[in-house]
Amino acid sequence: MLAVMTTVRRALGLAFSVALVGACQSLVGIEDSPPLSSEGGTGGAGGAGGAAGTGGSAGDAAPGGSGGGGGTEGGADAGCPLAQPPSPPTGAAPGGDTEVVVAVRQVDFGDQTDAIGPTWQRIGYDLDKLCTCTGDTAGSCKGPKKTLCDGHEGRDNALGEFLYQIRNVFKITEASSEQLSQKIETGTNTILIKITGYNGTLDDAAVEVTWYASADFDVTNPTPPKWDGNDTWSVLSTSLQPQASADGGVEYDVAHPKYVDKLAYVTQGTLTASLPAGSFALATDQSIDFTAAFLTAKLVKKGSSYSMEEGVLAGITSVGQVLGALASTKDPVTKKPLCTDNLLYGGVKNLVCGFPDMSVLGSPSKPCDHFSLGLKMRGEPAKLGPVTVNQLDPSPCAPGKHPKDDSC
Repeated sequence: MLAVMTTVRRALGLAFSVALVGACQSLVGIEDSPPLSSEGGTGGAGGAGGAAGTGGSAGDAAPGGSGGGGGTEGGADAGCPLAQPPSPPTGAAPGGDTEVVVAVRQVDFGDQTDAIGPTWQRIGYDLDKLCTCTGDTAGSCKGPKKTLCDGHEGRDNALGEFLYQIRNVFKITEASSEQLSQKIETGTNTILIKITGYNGTLDDAAVEVTWYASADFDVTNPTPPKWDGNDTWSVLSTSLQPQASADGGVEYDVAHPKYVDKLAYVTQGTLTASLPAGSFALATDQSIDFTAAFLTAKLVKKGSSYSMEEGVLAGITSVGQVLGALASTKDPVTKKPLCTDNLLYGGVKNLVCGFPDMSVLGSPSKPCDHFSLGLKMRGEPAKLGPVTVNQLDPSPCAPGKHPKDDSC
């Protein structure tokens, strides 16, 4: 599938050639984001698993737990308003009987430039209540190599800046948003989002949102998806809580998801959910986790269901998760996985370690050990299908040499 990390894995693989020509050091530090002028917008609700904004409550950090409900106050530091999701609706009736399933069809990591500037700067949300380099000189943690500046209105999107640099500084487009979207269009695995208990109006004080990773569409279908609302996508078992089976083993069912927010809501047609934990599938045998995330999207009536427009996912993923993606790519010289004993590993790690900007400890004196991420997406009505049980391949690295256990 998709996801953030499918593109990240490809970008890291392409970075090998950058390392070979000695360009790694130029990317770490090149085109540092300048301080940004703040533009309109108001702060909103907090509550994405531990990254709650002012007035918000943090969500349960355990997979399968509900995300925290959004707060009612926006946030702003000394320098700019902070981009936050909408607050819960006031006086709205909670819940209904409408169920919506959406498959993500298009994604945008902010790896392009438009008339305003790099688009990553306007994707995501503020996650640390700071406008780094604008209202605040330092960030919320100590970067391994430098302080990364936030995007507009304090938006934290270090992963977007990393992919922007890969594309625009080194002119490498193989990891672009367009190419990934095209792959999803033809049936590579994607994200499935289910909304239950929706009242079908512009304001709903209580809906439930579930996040699934799908298998490739052709696992259970002989033709590519039609995106007409009738496509049935298989759900990867890594998105589900294992249940004891009658024969003493385990079984999986979409009724037992890992990633769910029972305190989501809809405000003026915009869905807001908090995901304390979630996962993107790189493939049926590999995934990468994120935490403390917001998911927002406009729900647009389409036939008997809804499409998802202007969707935004904002959260954090650990350095280990990003470095771990290196092991799934072979270097162009020896054709061996980029484990920590590969001669090219140090150069690529140096590249990656220029971009961590977040810490779960939230202290300027603590090292940044996570990447913030911002992702735009659009989805179409779909259906949940059978479960595909992930068959994990053996580790490509020798014991103790997998980069997922490394740090910056």
